[in-house]
Amino acid sequence: MRKTSIFLIFAGIFSMVMVLTSCASIPPAERMAPDADTARVYFIMTSGVTVTGFGAVTVGTQFTLWNGDTFLSNIGGSQYLVFNFKAGPNTIMAQGNNFFVIDANLTAGNTYYFRVITLPGFSRPHVRIVQLGADDPDLDRYLKNDCKEIVPKGKVSDSMVAQAAKKLTEIRNDPEKINLVVR
Repeated sequence: MRKTSIFLIFAGIFSMVMVLTSCASIPPAERMAPDADTARVYFIMTSGVTVTGFGAVTVGTQFTLWNGDTFLSNIGGSQYLVFNFKAGPNTIMAQGNNFFVIDANLTAGNTYYFRVITLPGFSRPHVRIVQLGADDPDLDRYLKNDCKEIVPKGKVSDSMVAQAAKKLTEIRNDPEKINLVVR
């Protein structure tokens, strides 16, 4: 009985801390209107991570997407997002238990497709991004059947923005930390 009471107290304190820290939050970036100076970028997440053990279970998860240190949105399984990015160099990041970083030199008028992939992690799943070609045989199925388009969603705290900015500085000082280069 005593262990249960202590657990409930800690759970209550943890919940209060989570609520209080989420109060100061930054909403997602607004979608830019398409124009002659932008490239269209799709982020597609087909499913969560599959955990095996006592049978296979798919665990829903969300990742945070960034353009530099600007929060774009959260994305979860069976969802996709479409953004118009300014043409030219962009640093795109996906955050899970890790940061996956893309150095993308986007060309105005072009469309880019990225699949957000969930990998098992210690406390939270890892994220990886794979570029898909417009001729990828699964692309049509992802966009029409497997996933639904969502509007940018979620919020991040000031500390998450600071963490993303720190990661960005780290990467600019050591380009070897870039996972994928899109030209």
